[in-house]
Amino acid sequence: TIERALSSLRKHYQKNHYLEATIQLKSSQFQPSSNRLNYAFVADKKAVVKIKVDGVSLSQGKIRKLVPVYQEGDVDEDLLNEGNKLIKDYYQRRGYFNVKVSHHRATTPNQTTITYKVTRGIRSSVTKITISGNHYFSTSTLLARVSVQPRSFFIRHGLYSEDLTENDSNAMEALYQMNGFTNVSVTPQVHQTYAIRHHKKVGFLSVNYAISEGAQHKFGK
Repeated sequence: TIERALSSLRKHYQKNHYLEATIQLKSSQFQPSSNRLNYAFVADKKAVVKIKVDGVSLSQGKIRKLVPVYQEGDVDEDLLNEGNKLIKDYYQRRGYFNVKVSHHRATTPNQTTITYKVTRGIRSSVTKITISGNHYFSTSTLLARVSVQPRSFFIRHGLYSEDLTENDSNAMEALYQMNGFTNVSVTPQVHQTYAIRHHKKVGFLSVNYAISEGAQHKFGK
């Protein structure tokens, strides 16, 4: 019950832009005459924190989801940088592979304003995904572990982000390592070209996962 009360109070303050507010239970006193507990809470709302995004149109709900300060209740630089990363990943997955994201903090005694600047760049499509350097595993086996997807009827621009290529590389390396290739490395190589279509500049992206298998180690007794 106390945890629910504290959580509700935090949500109340966050809804009113007091993202760094701290709420604690001060005391709980039993009243024998009425068989009740009296609770006292103490709250320090601190300064108002407002977060906005320039250069693109994002709903407040989406901003709350992408910028982790809302979940953590703190406005430190690590969380703000994580917001850069999550916003970048969000737009890369929607075809803006060259998106740039930065943030700026402006502070006054009563308010902190965090402004994220987003420059989307040209929208592109994933046209091809290849794997090179693989000998032990077939290409089809490795492609089954790839999250990056080429454009199709169902995915108009394909699916790509730097986080996805990193996850794909880690997944393939883990597969090799479980089979004795302790020095394997998988490097995503991204190549982008541009063309004019219907008087508009568009981009095309190809991704190759270059594999250096190394020696296979087999263990005896």
